[in-house]
Amino acid sequence: MTKVIAERKKAIAINPDYVSAHWNLAIVYWDLKRYAEAKKEAEATVRLNPTHGQAPQMLEELKGKGY
Repeated sequence: MTKVIAERKKAIAINPDYVSAHWNLAIVYWDLKRYAEAKKEAEATVRLNPTHGQAPQMLEELKGKGY
């Protein structure tokens, strides 16, 4: 997973508006139970694409977990 995180972070460093990289990173963090980081990336996803299908749902679930 560390390699996946590094690759996504590199993609975001190159293009901070790369929605898919933010979303994929949010999913990886979610799977690792790194919820604060997942929230940050899900928020970036929604900021860049307000109509994203799953990111708002993730944010609601994170809110329920206290994040």
